[in-house]
Amino acid sequence: MRRWGLTFVAVSVAVIVLGYLVAWTANGFADIGLDLNGHIAMILGSILLSALGVGLMALMFYSDTSGRDEQVGGVRRDDLD
Repeated sequence: MRRWGLTFVAVSVAVIVLGYLVAWTANGFADIGLDLNGHIAMILGSILLSALGVGLMALMFYSDTSGRDEQVGGVRRDDLD
Protein backbone atom coordinates (compact mmCIF):
# COMPACT_ATOMS: atom_id res chain seq x y z
CA MET A 1 0.00 0.00 0.00
CA ARG A 2 2.77 2.43 0.83
CA ARG A 3 4.56 1.77 -2.46
CA TRP A 4 1.34 2.38 -4.40
CA GLY A 5 0.77 5.64 -2.52
CA LEU A 6 4.26 6.94 -3.23
CA THR A 7 3.91 6.02 -6.89
CA PHE A 8 0.56 7.81 -7.04
CA VAL A 9 2.03 10.94 -5.45
CA ALA A 10 5.00 10.93 -7.84
CA VAL A 11 2.76 10.53 -10.89
CA SER A 12 0.41 13.27 -9.64
CA VAL A 13 3.30 15.70 -9.17
CA ALA A 14 4.66 14.81 -12.60
CA VAL A 15 1.27 15.46 -14.23
CA ILE A 16 0.93 18.84 -12.51
CA VAL A 17 4.43 19.90 -13.52
CA LEU A 18 3.93 18.62 -17.08
CA GLY A 19 0.65 20.53 -17.39
CA TYR A 20 2.32 23.67 -16.08
CA LEU A 21 5.19 23.30 -18.56
CA VAL A 22 2.79 22.78 -21.47
CA ALA A 23 0.85 25.91 -20.52
CA TRP A 24 4.09 27.84 -20.07
CA THR A 25 5.48 26.84 -23.46
CA ALA A 26 2.16 27.76 -25.11
CA ASN A 27 2.46 31.25 -23.54
CA GLY A 28 -0.52 30.56 -21.32
CA PHE A 29 0.94 32.66 -18.50
CA ALA A 30 2.10 35.64 -20.58
CA ASP A 31 -0.82 37.89 -19.63
CA ILE A 32 -0.70 37.47 -15.86
CA GLY A 33 2.77 38.98 -15.41
CA LEU A 34 4.27 36.66 -12.77
CA ASP A 35 7.95 36.65 -12.01
CA LEU A 36 9.94 33.54 -11.08
CA ASN A 37 8.77 33.65 -7.45
CA GLY A 38 5.15 33.79 -8.58
CA HIS A 39 5.60 30.76 -10.83
CA ILE A 40 7.26 28.80 -8.03
CA ALA A 41 4.45 29.73 -5.64
CA MET A 42 1.84 28.64 -8.18
CA ILE A 43 3.53 25.26 -8.70
CA LEU A 44 3.95 24.64 -4.96
CA GLY A 45 0.38 25.73 -4.26
CA SER A 46 -0.98 23.34 -6.89
CA ILE A 47 1.09 20.44 -5.57
CA LEU A 48 0.24 21.08 -1.92
CA LEU A 49 -3.47 21.54 -2.64
CA SER A 50 -3.55 18.30 -4.65
CA ALA A 51 -1.67 16.49 -1.86
CA LEU A 52 -4.16 17.80 0.70
CA GLY A 53 -7.09 16.57 -1.39
CA VAL A 54 -5.53 13.14 -1.93
CA GLY A 55 -4.65 12.86 1.77
CA LEU A 56 -8.16 13.74 2.93
CA MET A 57 -9.73 11.30 0.48
CA ALA A 58 -7.32 8.58 1.65
CA LEU A 59 -8.34 9.24 5.26
CA MET A 60 -12.02 9.00 4.31
CA PHE A 61 -11.42 5.72 2.50
CA TYR A 62 -9.43 4.32 5.42
CA SER A 63 -12.07 5.40 7.90
CA ASP A 64 -14.83 3.78 5.85
CA THR A 65 -13.03 0.47 5.32
CA SER A 66 -11.67 0.10 8.86
CA GLY A 67 -15.11 -0.05 10.49
CA ARG A 68 -14.34 2.62 13.06
CA ASP A 69 -17.21 4.79 11.90
CA GLU A 70 -19.70 2.09 12.88
CA GLN A 71 -18.10 1.71 16.31
CA VAL A 72 -18.35 5.41 17.12
CA GLY A 73 -21.68 6.28 15.53
CA GLY A 74 -23.57 3.15 16.48
CA VAL A 75 -24.95 2.82 12.93
CA ARG A 76 -24.16 -0.27 10.90
CA ARG A 77 -23.89 -0.33 7.16
CA ASP A 78 -26.65 -2.98 7.05
CA ASP A 79 -29.05 -0.57 8.79
CA LEU A 80 -28.61 1.98 5.98
CA ASP A 81 -29.68 -0.40 3.19
